[in-house]
Amino acid sequence: MPSAPIRVRPGEDGQLIVQLPYPPDHVAKIKTVAGRRWHARERHWTVPQDNETLGTLPRLFPGKPVDVDPALGAVRALDNGNLPPTMLVSVQAGLRTALKARHYSRKTEQAYGHWVARFLSFHQGRPPAEMAEPDINRLLTHLAVKEKVSASTQNQALATLLFLYRHAIGHDVDDLGEVIRARKPERRRQVS
Repeated sequence: MPSAPIRVRPGEDGQLIVQLPYPPDHVAKIKTVAGRRWHARERHWTVPQDNETLGTLPRLFPGKPVDVDPALGAVRALDNGNLPPTMLVSVQAGLRTALKARHYSRKTEQAYGHWVARFLSFHQGRPPAEMAEPDINRLLTHLAVKEKVSASTQNQALATLLFLYRHAIGHDVDDLGEVIRARKPERRRQVS
């Protein structure tokens, strides 16, 4: 019988919420994380979302199914060694601060976190401050051409990156050039 997955999602105040099955070896492993705390009422652990924890947590449970919240999608990339944890934490923290200052919803925060992680992963962990319009263009074109995403998905990625650069990094994005746009579905008139 397959075991229940270990669930990791963002929590409040820079914490990660970790829900895991009770086997003693799981509990022993989570107790090795500095700053961990058990919440009996909610039946989950919280651990600090810092450089060390973000890099260590996915490696604590090798071979076990780990369900990572889309807002933390870069954790999977971290496990493969693609993204430096220091940069990911600082970019995500800056994004989260800018979103909260403007009263964006939690769902928007999660979706934007996902797209920022995808952007960083797509560019092999290069810092966003070193990238510019051609790099944004490359991701948006890749989404339309290679992944064949819908127009609304591509627009969400664009909105995220514009927000990241304008509000979290403080750099206005100029003309993106010739972005290949995803096709909108053709609407056919219905004749009754």
